[in-house]
Amino acid sequence: MIHKTAIIDPAAKLGKNVTVGPYTTIDADTVIGDNCVIGPRVSIMPYTTIGNGCKIHAGAVIGDLPQDTSFKECESFVKIGDNCILRECVTVQRGDKTNTTTSMGNNCMVMAYSHLGHNAKMANNVIMATHSGLAGHTEVGNNVFISAFVGVHQFCKIGRLAMIGGICSVTKDVLPYSMLATNTPGTLQGMNIVGMRRAGINAEERKNIKQAFKLIFHSDLNLAPAMEEIEKTLPEELSKELADFVANSKRGLCRPNKKQ
Repeated sequence: MIHKTAIIDPAAKLGKNVTVGPYTTIDADTVIGDNCVIGPRVSIMPYTTIGNGCKIHAGAVIGDLPQDTSFKECESFVKIGDNCILRECVTVQRGDKTNTTTSMGNNCMVMAYSHLGHNAKMANNVIMATHSGLAGHTEVGNNVFISAFVGVHQFCKIGRLAMIGGICSVTKDVLPYSMLATNTPGTLQGMNIVGMRRAGINAEERKNIKQAFKLIFHSDLNLAPAMEEIEKTLPEELSKELADFVANSKRGLCRPNKKQ
C-alpha cells in the first residue's frame, strides 16, 4: 500500500489500510488516520494530523510554514478531520504562533489549487471550489459553499450555510444563510434558499430568517436595535446564532447593494 519511492519518516504515525503514492514525503510528528489515500508527490510536513478516510490528491502540501513575514519557528499545527478530500495542489499551512492551529472539520472538500492560510478554521461539510483562498485567521462555518476563484480577506468570518459566488472578493463578515453576488466585491445578494432547503430548514424557519434579514438590512433600524428586535420577536435558537455572529464580527458585515 506504500509505494517504494515514498519517503516516510520512522517517527510518522500511519493508521490501518493507508495508501501512499509515489514520491510522496511524510515527515516526523505527523499522524495519518485509518483508510486514508495519499496520492503521488504529496508533502505532509511536521505537526500535521489527518483524520480517518481522507483522500489527498497529487501535489498537495499540508503543514508547511505560514506565509507570514513575522513568523518565528515554533511548534504550531494543522489538524484535518475525517473523510475530507483535498484535490490537486491544495496547500494548508500551519499556525503562525506557538500552539496555534489551522483546522478543517469533517466531510470537507477543497478543490484543486485552493489554499488555507495560517490559523484558518474551516468547520464541517464545507465545499471550497478551485483556485479559492482563505487568508490567515479566517473562519468558515458549517455547510458553507465557496465557489471558484474566491478570495477571503484575513480575519473574515463566513457564517454557516452561506454561499459565496464565483470570482468574489470577501472583505467583510458574511452573515449565516447569506449568498454573496458573483463579480461584486462583498455585496450581499440575498438568502441562500437552495442551501437552506437542502439542509432541511423548513418553510417556517426560512420565514424567520427572512424576517431577520429584513430587520438587519432593509429596515430603518441601526444594527444594535435591529438585533434587539430579532432577539425579542424571533425563535431563541436563531436569534442567538445571529446575535453571537454579529457580536463577534470585527470587520463589519457584507451588505446588499443600496439599490436592492
